Amino acid sequence: MLEPLAGFADKHHVAILAVSHRPKASQAKAIHAVTGSLAFVAAARMVFIVVEEPETGRRLMLPTKNNLAAMPTGLAYRLEQIFTSKNILASHVIWDREPVTIRRRSLRRRPSPRPNTPPDCA
Repeated sequence: MLEPLAGFADKHHVAILAVSHRPKASQAKAIHAVTGSLAFVAAARMVFIVVEEPETGRRLMLPTKNNLAAMPTGLAYRLEQIFTSKNILASHVIWDREPVTIRRRSLRRRPSPRPNTPPDCA
């Protein structure tokens, strides 16, 4: 399945962008945090993972694999709701100007609050 896709990209001089959701089970290594076969990660030249930064709510797009050059810094963004010119509510990406230098492994998931507990008591 991946070989014909790679051939298409070479023939037409295009890049292929694939988006995958994380598996429900937590993964120790970021490279394993892609749903489906590890072949998708193995075939890719670059892999990024997006995680939410617990303290700020920003989304961090962190590099996981890069075999084209040195590992780049990450990117950060926020999602905001805006109304389009036709008065349709839509999500809007606001990119941060500063690069993100932390790695995924340095982010620790905070435990979820206990059910039926006010947020300040969790």
